[in-house]
Amino acid sequence: PRLGFKWVPERWAPHMDRIADVFTGLFLLVVTWYGVVFVLASKDSGVLAAVINVSAWPIQTAIPLGFASAALRYFAFAIWPAVRPVPPLP
Repeated sequence: PRLGFKWVPERWAPHMDRIADVFTGLFLLVVTWYGVVFVLASKDSGVLAAVINVSAWPIQTAIPLGFASAALRYFAFAIWPAVRPVPPLP
């Protein structure tokens, strides 16, 4: 969505992109934490994956790992803006 793209002058765009990348990375770290809490609760309770009857928590580790890798991606965009993909033209 392009909501708010005209709220700041165009010359501020690179700085706003970096701020947005840091904010997004921090948000994803918070979601990662909740993913870790979810997986640990699943491990402690002994939940089994349906049909295959194995512990669910090793499979569920993909949840926090995925969010953590996305957070690292956005932090990389903030540190090295050149690696950020070019958005499509409207």
